[in-house]
Amino acid sequence: MITFASRFALFTAIAATVVLVPATATAGTPVRDSKFEYTVTEAKNIGSRIDTDRGWRRADGTFEVVTVTITNIGAKRQGLFGSRRLLDIQGHAFEEDSEATFRLGAGTAADYGWSLDPGESVTHQIVFDIPVDADPAYLVISDLQVLFSPTEAKVPV
Repeated sequence: MITFASRFALFTAIAATVVLVPATATAGTPVRDSKFEYTVTEAKNIGSRIDTDRGWRRADGTFEVVTVTITNIGAKRQGLFGSRRLLDIQGHAFEEDSEATFRLGAGTAADYGWSLDPGESVTHQIVFDIPVDADPAYLVISDLQVLFSPTEAKVPV
């Protein structure tokens, strides 16, 4: 007899598909899942304050801006709706600072989900508030659009 806990563990194991990159991958290495190709084209530290015509925002640590190009590699129009995290070399995860992304002026429809035609690409900047001593390693993009088979791409920074 399968207990509730073991059924949940089985569901969790088959529900998430994680797309990993080879250990030798470096920044600029494209990573593909079944729908999209992701490439980090730039990652830069911009300091502890964003001050634009959209207002200002101060980081608890420092702001890391990651620029990623996302391309639809499928044969039909596809959407991506999910979350973005930055992992440092020690494995600590940092969620996107959506307010800082907006203040920087990098906020687009991609913040909330969007659709791309086959071959179409979008380049997007994502802002993270990370500790001053953090050393970014990967951008993790989770596509939560498909309830029972979400995907997660781990892209080198």
